[in-house]
Parts: sequence; structure tokens; C-alpha cells
Amino acid sequence: MERCAHDSVSSGFEQCGEEENQQGFWVHNLLYPSLMANATCDLFALNAAERVRQRELLQRLRPAADDVREIGDGYHFRLNSARFSFLEAAEWVDLERRCCPFLAFDLQISGGEAGFGLSVTGGDGVKAFIEAELR
Repeated sequence: MERCAHDSVSSGFEQCGEEENQQGFWVHNLLYPSLMANATCDLFALNAAERVRQRELLQRLRPAADDVREIGDGYHFRLNSARFSFLEAAEWVDLERRCCPFLAFDLQISGGEAGFGLSVTGGDGVKAFIEAELR
């Protein structure tokens, strides 16, 4: 069973334990009970093709992380630019921020370095969600 409805790459959405609110959002209070009340995924933010692309990018992002560090309210990933480009990371951030507006993203790049950084953070309880989705 998938952890989150936004992970579905089909044209429909599968309920996987979250509660649907009146606006068509999934509330992660059952799978991630420590999440704040406004930690919702917007099921209508991405079309089917964008969901497929989001999943493809996520599957490439995970193994491109040379280093993962826990930070105060999330995680910092050091990504290998030979395996996952800065532009691909920016594309993934753009898609992810639209369906998970409770997350904050910070991309860091410096000239001359082989890799780049990506920090994903959020409010109270969001760290468990980030860990489950990205690590």
C-alpha cells in the first residue's frame, strides 16, 4: 500500500488511510499522526503526466544523495550532479511544492563544486513525513 495518495501515478487516486477533507485534500493524520493539522496534499495540483514525472524524479533523486543530514525541522541532501541535475531538482521541487504546500525547499549550489544541496523542511511533525517520502 502506498504511503500517500499523491504517490499514485495512475490517472485516479487511491485512498490509503488518510482522511479526505471537503476540498479534495488528503490529511496525513492517520499515517503520520504527529503532523500538524494543515499538512495536506492537494490531489488536484498536478495532472496525471505531472504525477508520473514527479515520481520519476523522486526515484532518481533518492540514489543521487551522497549525504543525508538531519537538520532541525527536516533533512539536508547533498546531491551528486552527475546523477541528478540541478534543473531536475528544481523541477521536482516545483512539482512537490504544488501538491505538498506544507513543505519548504531550499536548493543551494556553488560554482566549481560537483554537487549541490537540497534542504526539505516543514513545521511540527513534518520530519517524519519527509523521512518516509525521501529517505
